[in-house]
Amino acid sequence: MYDDFRNNSGGSDSTNNSSGRLRSGNLNSGGSQRIRSGSDNGRIRSSGSSRRSSYGGNRSAGGKRIKPRYDRLAAAGLIFILIIFFFASCAKGCSKSNNSSNNNQPATAPSGSTKPSGENPQNTSDPNGGDPHVTPATVTEYGTATFDFTKIYQGDLILVNEQHPYNFDYATGDTNIVPIYKNRNDSYSVKDYETYLDLNVIAQLNALMADCSAAISYNEFRVVSGWYDKGKADDFPDYYAGRSFSISTIIGKESNRYKPEGKYAWFNDHCAEYGFILRYPANKEVLTGKDGRAYTFRYVGVPHASYMKENDLSLEEYIDKLKAYTNLNPLKITANDSVYEVYYVQASAGSVTEAPVPTNKTYSSSGNNIDGFIITVLP
Repeated sequence: MYDDFRNNSGGSDSTNNSSGRLRSGNLNSGGSQRIRSGSDNGRIRSSGSSRRSSYGGNRSAGGKRIKPRYDRLAAAGLIFILIIFFFASCAKGCSKSNNSSNNNQPATAPSGSTKPSGENPQNTSDPNGGDPHVTPATVTEYGTATFDFTKIYQGDLILVNEQHPYNFDYATGDTNIVPIYKNRNDSYSVKDYETYLDLNVIAQLNALMADCSAAISYNEFRVVSGWYDKGKADDFPDYYAGRSFSISTIIGKESNRYKPEGKYAWFNDHCAEYGFILRYPANKEVLTGKDGRAYTFRYVGVPHASYMKENDLSLEEYIDKLKAYTNLNPLKITANDSVYEVYYVQASAGSVTEAPVPTNKTYSSSGNNIDGFIITVLP
């Protein structure tokens, strides 16, 4: 802090001891100043009753008076206004920045709300739950289609067993039974020229065998049985449908019934991805009516096979379960990164059935060989 009392240049002080008075030649401010002496009650006055201060003010005998400088006051006022404007601009800019930042932040739950234990929030507008690996689905729109009652005996999902025999009068015509040998690839073999399957089933089997052979470096699987003509497979009537087959493994010169062991387990582990199920699981004898057969497989289609494998269901259990689902409440199945919708339609006995079917998506239909139809909405 600067001292307010500084000497002007060229100023001097003088002392008169005989008179007991001190007279100052020049003072810093140039004005009058009184100093009370301890040895003399006299007073010391500065020379001149009045002088102009260094700031332009006038000093009189009665006190100090300074004339205001309006130009400096105006300058100070302008600086003050500019400072206020600067801080106001900063505050406004900061406010906009915060608002922009808040707008980019996800909304938080209201105070007091809680997240359900063990659940992840899902986007209700996305029927796939936001999973990036699932093909996006659109809302299914429905119209109607007519199905003749006899169609309940045709399709990939017909259940053929001793309680529900194959209907030779109406079931034929939905398959194309051809020799496997002439339509197979070289990743597996077949017992003879007279072993048959539906052509579509052979195409899916070729894909499965090719990938299995590449995965385990083995191409010695052999199809040993397939479609049978009427009266030749009454113990296992599912063969009549042209979608079931049995396989063996060739080790050296021996053919052995397939077992899902070691590297050969790949076939059983992945067959559902190609639409195949184990037709007679070992733990489902009461339902299938047959002992477990680890080597007999049946084609039903990818979504159905995937759901049955994931939920450990036999074909009998699956067909019965589907009766609980309608087009308004379909069974949604995720398979091979796609979402399928599956539902059941009760057939009108002996007449035509009007069934709800999608108008904006592709679908397939199959009878269940009992009392109705199964509609599969494709992704």
